[in-house]
Amino acid sequence: LLDYFASTKALLLPPVADEAGAGSEAAESDADGDDGMWAVAAKEFGKEPFSNGRDRRYEEVKAALREQFGRDAVNERSKPRLKALAAAHGVEASGEAAAPKLSGPDPARTCFRFDSTMQWGGGDAALIDQLTYRVGYPSHGFPEAEGKPDAESHAAASPAPWRYFTGEAAEFAADCPELGALRDTVLLLKAFMVPTAEELPPLQPWTVADADVVWTSDKQGGLSAVAFGRQLSCAYVGREAAGEKKSLFSSAFGRIQSFFAGGANRPRAPPSAADPSALAQSPICCEDDVLHLKELPSFGGRVSSVEAEHLLQVLTVPYLRLPLLLSFFAPQHRVAALAETRVQEMLDATLFEPGEWLPPAGSPAVTEVPAPSRASFATAAG
Repeated sequence: LLDYFASTKALLLPPVADEAGAGSEAAESDADGDDGMWAVAAKEFGKEPFSNGRDRRYEEVKAALREQFGRDAVNERSKPRLKALAAAHGVEASGEAAAPKLSGPDPARTCFRFDSTMQWGGGDAALIDQLTYRVGYPSHGFPEAEGKPDAESHAAASPAPWRYFTGEAAEFAADCPELGALRDTVLLLKAFMVPTAEELPPLQPWTVADADVVWTSDKQGGLSAVAFGRQLSCAYVGREAAGEKKSLFSSAFGRIQSFFAGGANRPRAPPSAADPSALAQSPICCEDDVLHLKELPSFGGRVSSVEAEHLLQVLTVPYLRLPLLLSFFAPQHRVAALAETRVQEMLDATLFEPGEWLPPAGSPAVTEVPAPSRASFATAAG
């Protein structure tokens, strides 16, 4: 399976038209189709259940477009573009340089997105579609219905290709055991990276059979994985974004309180030693918050209250705090403060802890001041 990935790039790229003139035909078809039609098509193909460009879902959208924009709207010149749009799940690649995506890899072209959702995704659909096509399995996900007219027509009318992915279609799982092994390996690695210990299986003796992941699915493509006597969940990325908007460090301070005071979601790692909220045991997101502190950390009496206030204010500005802290400790009379363990840890974390990482796609533009998140201040070096 890994050789297959390397040779076809199936992990990232869904099937698209590979004719040399596909790009030019797509560009020429602008004259044949209404921009509004392509916007509607992109919206429909971006919804689940996803299409692969040659299934029932594609035919439904094509019929709806013809009904709304006229039968000639989808013709021989525009069909390649429509099929490519369906296979890419509504994400169209134009001939011009597209604006960089700021969210990392395209979700429609990424497999095993268990850290974001346990829903059947576009990358998984593209992978299974190519595997079934290569091996010779029906695309509807019910190989046991092959050769049975009534069952086969029913399966084609209600396709469930994710049954190949979960192993519920046993024939495919037996022919491609590598897929199940890779799927379970990725799931377990992501499940063991959850930020709170409560989401991990309890500490107790486990057997090898307990580690076997049992997969099931629902009619909408929702996936469920059970192992170690519980349902595994690793979809924790973006939970804060899904909730109400909070100040930049309020949610982080909640995790700091959980670490020191315990609680239902105790984090698995301590907060950064350079986090001003952790040092002051109070939420700090800007310099003004430092001015309202009733009590300042004394760092073992090695710094004055004025110096402690300055240190906390400096720590609120990542990247700038590196030269500011080094300048602060440069005078000879302040070197003695480094004998305090917490000061050493603070300086070490400031200098060597990685910061926000900037993906190759670039960073989003700042539209609000103060910024609601630190995504705009990331760097390629972390």
